[in-house]
Amino acid sequence: MIKHKNSALYYEALFNLSWQHSKSLFLLLSDDLTIQDINPAALKVLKLTPTAVINRHINELLREWFLEPVVAESLSNSSRKYSIWHNNQRITIHWTFLSAVDAKYLLIGEIETTPVDIPLEIIQLENVLKFTPGLLYWKDINSVYLGCNDEFARLAGLSDRRQVKGKTDFELIWKDRASSYVAIDQSVMKSGKSQLDHIEIIAITNEKIITAITSKVPMRDHNNKIIGIIGITTDITHQKEIEAALSIAKEQAEAANLAKIEFIANMSHDIRTPLTGVIGLSEILEQTLQHPEEKEKAHLLHDSGEELLHMLNDILDDIRADHLKETDLKEEAFSLHQCIKDLIRLQSPATTLKGLALKADIATN
Repeated sequence: MIKHKNSALYYEALFNLSWQHSKSLFLLLSDDLTIQDINPAALKVLKLTPTAVINRHINELLREWFLEPVVAESLSNSSRKYSIWHNNQRITIHWTFLSAVDAKYLLIGEIETTPVDIPLEIIQLENVLKFTPGLLYWKDINSVYLGCNDEFARLAGLSDRRQVKGKTDFELIWKDRASSYVAIDQSVMKSGKSQLDHIEIIAITNEKIITAITSKVPMRDHNNKIIGIIGITTDITHQKEIEAALSIAKEQAEAANLAKIEFIANMSHDIRTPLTGVIGLSEILEQTLQHPEEKEKAHLLHDSGEELLHMLNDILDDIRADHLKETDLKEEAFSLHQCIKDLIRLQSPATTLKGLALKADIATN
């Protein structure tokens, strides 16, 4: 038997225990229907946080759930039934409004869950918001967020995408640039024209800065009246880093190619000058010699120099092939037999010095 003097403490402890651990939903309202407290079960089921609920009028929540508001005069010891969506189920909550002490109301909600077939459109939209890459969001005519996808919520530092509802850019981590974002929103809504592919630098945190490309389009109702904007922002930081790296690599390649061209030009001059002298002197020598065998050797020296110069020019042309176009290429007929004979003739001095004989036997056909 509980003694009378301890009854108040007993019932207070029992109430606190029920408040913390009951599966029922408890909301404590003031006389003007402002939410004073909410128990853990209600926070979990309704996906709310204490700071988002306490000191707000109960009708504000009802409006967010598209439910009929209530008035204090009709609440005393009454009950109502509301239905909301939660975890892909329609949850019916039976609310009992009880008069409490100090002119307060206690709302007790009992949950009745009924699994239903979710419309395919709802499932598809849920998948779009969960898995769409990039940032997807939409705002009303006052640039107040109505919704976003999961990627946007993560970038904005929110634990759940539903938390963005009712917020403005001035309340998110990019608040320093909020004025420019709102100005773009209003420009799109006022003109009715989309703004596409706007590139900007966004400071997400002190340590993280991204490059993003944003497109915003007017959002319209069934009467084609503009009621807000829809925005898509894509993080292109990685692409920009690749572009920068490619640009640096291109500059380095061009610098290396320029150095190669300069080297070729210098080598061309340095080699051709003495080689031209050798060719000229061999020609003079051939003209001054009288003995046929000596004249033949001088002539061979001249031809060897000419062939070397020709080979040098071919090599230099091949090196410059980076700059050739398809139209620069040409076809030219040649005699394979003559090429072989010329090769043997050029190699004859070297083979003679080594006591070797070099001959070619080529079939006539």
